[in-house]
Amino acid sequence: YQRRVHGDILSVSFFFFFFSFHILTFPHTMISNVMTKRESLLCCNPNHTLKEVAQLMVDRDVGSVIVVETLGKEVLKGILTETDLTKAVYGGLAPETKVSEVMSTLLVTIQADASHDAAAQLMGKHRFHHLLVVDGAGLLTGLVTAWDIAVLKAKESKAFPFNQEFIEKLRQL
Repeated sequence: YQRRVHGDILSVSFFFFFFSFHILTFPHTMISNVMTKRESLLCCNPNHTLKEVAQLMVDRDVGSVIVVETLGKEVLKGILTETDLTKAVYGGLAPETKVSEVMSTLLVTIQADASHDAAAQLMGKHRFHHLLVVDGAGLLTGLVTAWDIAVLKAKESKAFPFNQEFIEKLRQL
């Protein structure tokens, strides 16, 4: 059992080391490589209530919900973030308030093949923590967060413990 645990740790550690090396070697990592893919995003329609969506966010441990309307095809309507929910609660809105009354409707998007630096610049410019990722046709393909960018930047600056000393400790396991 102990050998299996050490093997798992080494396998996971090797994956992170390889990923870190990849990012250090290719500093202009495309957003598509780090974004949360469309199939993993939490979505709702504008008629959901704040209570329903807040519960979904807690259950899935996410900080945002993409608001879409399906009228033959999926149409982006907005995004509801933890910040939006906090403002709604602080403002005294009822839990039965519709998402459409609270969601952010200013949708700034980025192409999936853009660099993470471009995403960071857009987030800084618009003071967003979440950025919708779209394909050439404008269809939602994912979401990139400030956290995703921060992790990449930390790896680039070697702030993560992916140094030689860390690797040697792993080999000793």
